[in-house]
Order: sequence, then C-alpha cells, then structure tokens
Amino acid sequence: VVDLPAPLGKAAAEVVPLRIERRDDLGQPGNELIVASYGRLARLAAHRTSGNAGATIDRALLSLGKASERPDAIHVERPGLWVRGDIATLDGDDWIVALRRAAAADALRPEQALTVAGVDFDFGQFDALGARFSNLKLRMREGQAGWVIDLDGREVGGTATWTTPGAGAPNGRIVARLARLAIPGRRGHALGREPDPKEASNEPKPDTGAENPWPAIDIAADSLLSKDRDLGHLQFVAQPRGADWKIDRLVLANDNGRIEADGLWRAAGRQPQTKLDVILNVKEPGPFLARFGYADSLQGAPTKIDGQLAWSGAPHEFDLTTLAGAFRVEAGPGRFTKIEPGPGKLLGVLSLQALPRRITLDYRDIFSEGFAFDEITGNVRIASGSVTTSNLRLVGPAAKVEIAGDADLANETQRLSVRVQPALSSSVSAGAALFFLANPLIGAAVGAGSLLAQTMLKDPIEKIFTYEYAVTGSWSDPVVTKGAAQKVTIPPAASALPAAGASR
Repeated sequence: VVDLPAPLGKAAAEVVPLRIERRDDLGQPGNELIVASYGRLARLAAHRTSGNAGATIDRALLSLGKASERPDAIHVERPGLWVRGDIATLDGDDWIVALRRAAAADALRPEQALTVAGVDFDFGQFDALGARFSNLKLRMREGQAGWVIDLDGREVGGTATWTTPGAGAPNGRIVARLARLAIPGRRGHALGREPDPKEASNEPKPDTGAENPWPAIDIAADSLLSKDRDLGHLQFVAQPRGADWKIDRLVLANDNGRIEADGLWRAAGRQPQTKLDVILNVKEPGPFLARFGYADSLQGAPTKIDGQLAWSGAPHEFDLTTLAGAFRVEAGPGRFTKIEPGPGKLLGVLSLQALPRRITLDYRDIFSEGFAFDEITGNVRIASGSVTTSNLRLVGPAAKVEIAGDADLANETQRLSVRVQPALSSSVSAGAALFFLANPLIGAAVGAGSLLAQTMLKDPIEKIFTYEYAVTGSWSDPVVTKGAAQKVTIPPAASALPAAGASR
C-alpha cells in the first residue's frame, strides 16, 4: 500500500514496478547519481556525494506524470529538491491533507535532509475547494514571506503567497492577488472526492469531527468572470473553522452596484452548504443585472436588498433550486422598460405588462410600455427555490400595485395575486381623462371639490377602481385572470360620487 492520493497512491492488490539504479558520475570521484522509477508515474533523480563524513544528497529532481518520461528527468543541476510535474488530473483537497501529514512529520526529518527549493506543475485539470480549474500552470518558489506562487490557467491568472502556520492561522495562509478569476466548473464536493453512488442518500452524512486542512484564504481579483462577462472586483476572505469555513468577507463590486456578505461555508460531508448575511446596494439595477446575463430592463431604481441566503454547494456554486432565505427589498424611483417574453423572466412578472385591458380604462398605458414607479418595498422569503411574498408593493404616479404569492425560480412559473389601484386623482393617462369627460356625474363630483375629499379620506375614489388579478403559468407566457372589482364603502361625508361607480 502506498498511502498517497492519486496519481501516486496504490492499493495492496495493485502492482507498480519500482526500479532503483546507481550511476557513477564519471570524472568526479565520490559522486554518483541515484535514479528511482515508480512505474510511469514518478522518477526521482538524486545527486549524492561521498566523503569522510559519509554520503550526502545535495540536489535532486522529482518528476511526476508525463514529466517523468522526459529525457531531462535525470538532469539534476540545481541545489535542493525540485519537483516537476505534467499531470492530467490532480485533487488538491486530497493532497492538502497529505501535505499536512507530511508537515507534521517534518520535525522528525534529519537536519541534513534536502528541502524543497521549487515546484513546477502543468495540470490538465486541477480540483480544489469544490472548483475545477483547467490547463493550469503552477510555479512555486520560496520567498522571504513564504512560498510565492504564479498561477496561469484558463480560469485564473495572478500571483499568491503561501505562508507557514503561525499565530491566527494554524494551517498557514494563502494571499492571492489575481488579475482575473473565472467562476470555475462544478466538480462535486469540497474537501473530498465525488461521493460513491452506492452511498447515495438523502440523509446528511454524520460529522466525523475532521478538521479543515486548508490554509486561511485571502483572495482579491480585479475581474471575476462568468461566461466571458466581467462581474466586477472580487474580495473573498475565509478561514478554517472546524471542518468548515468561516467567511469573514465576500465582496463583489462594479460601477453599478456592490454585494457584501459574510457567513459560513459548510464544506465537509455529502451536503455542502453556503449560508450568508447579504447586503446588496445597486445604483443602476439594469446595467448591474446585464453583467449577469439578464435583460437590461430597468431604468433608475436605486435598490437595497438586505437579508440572509443559503444554498447547497460552495459560494461559487449558487444554486436556484436549493435557494432559501429571507430579505427586505427597497427600491427608489425608476421604470420598467418594455420586456420581451423570455429574456426579462422574473422582472417581466414584476413589470405587469401582461395585465389585460380593464373595463373602460386601459392598463396598456400604465404597464405595457414600462411601468414607472416611485418606490418598491416588500419582504420576500425563499424556500427550495420558491420565492414567496405577502406584501410586495409598487407605488407610482400612475398606480399602486400590491403583489402576493409565489414564483418558482427553477421552473419559472408563478401563482400571484395582483391588486392594482390606478391613481385617478392625477392626470395619469389619456384613457383615464376620456373616462372622466364621458361621465358627467364624475366630472361634476370632481369639479365640486372631491379632490379635497380624495386627499383627506385616503383615496376613496381610486379604491373604487381597484381590481384584482390572478397571474399563473410560466414567466414567458403568463395566464392572467381578472377577479371581481374591489368593493369599497364610502363614508357619508365623501358621498359626492354616486354608489354606481363602486363596481364595474
């Protein structure tokens, strides 16, 4: 048994040839080259000198993967131990555990033993922290503050420093300053291999009490990329806590808005989860959403969202189907632009442009070309990817809208109750003006001073024309059913309008 992660590990039943040979270094008495080959997986070439004090290895080269088959795998030229690899796939989580074990045994190493001087790796695929990086080149050299690491791959480019364990960082610390970081592909569970399908179960895996072996992480990236879109500047600071991660700081900022969060990343076991306290401040929601691939369907509307969110997986594995939490929404003056079915998706639901004509008055002048609003407020809850609200309120110069119900984020469906109260006391539309001109009784009432009563009695005229709708079906093809008109009892002091206007 070779108790090492892939590709060097070996079970007892496996057979891997091991060959060791000694070559005299001609022309230099007392010098020799020791070459050890471990199948086609690894080759160690070590230069040894012999003298009165005994034999000493002063330089060595460990080549792994395809690098072990290169002719220069036996050329040992630089002092210290150098590690070079060309490996198709490596699991960084497994190797971090192995390196931590090796570090614990380092105190038993003889003083004259060779130390690592540098590391050069080419990975076809490198898995770490639940992420998968492709075509990654990694170069490590020892510096004054620790190991200096150069990273260059399809998803990442920049430098990092890995310091040894110390006060406040029992596993050490990785500080990375990156020019770019693309959200990597999902590769399964962090701090462990893919779960065995035979062990699949809906029950959570018991806590084994294992400690998180990774160093603390401090990452800053000038550009966080997703599908070639620049989402903005990223900051991510986290430290091991037990078997998991404590996220001290998570910030994503660009010219249009800023997301700040902190929380916990449960990385161990078969059900990883991220839980965050989140504050979102957006100056321009339209361009901000466009960075994430959504339609630019809002003008203005500075927005703040404050609450808690949780989902299955690592922070970069944001998953709508398992999303849960609660938050408060507050948006300032803005306007929904006209949204085509499909791209606008959920914002198309809020824009209400699918509402049908009402009796006499026509909602198309309010919603279809873009609903303007002064504010949007409400509380939202999310469970299993379903969004629920009982008090989402849109207030604009043309209408007040109250929305209650739920929307399924994964299936893009909805079950909403929408209550619309047009602002009849203001000049909001040509349709409303024509209606008043066509009805002399209403016109007379307005002329008699009912606008004063309108203000004092909290909009009784507007309430007469409030309608309710049920909105179901898909986001791109909603089904809208008009309910009964809102019935309102007008106090006697404000009965300048006839009761006939209470229902239409």
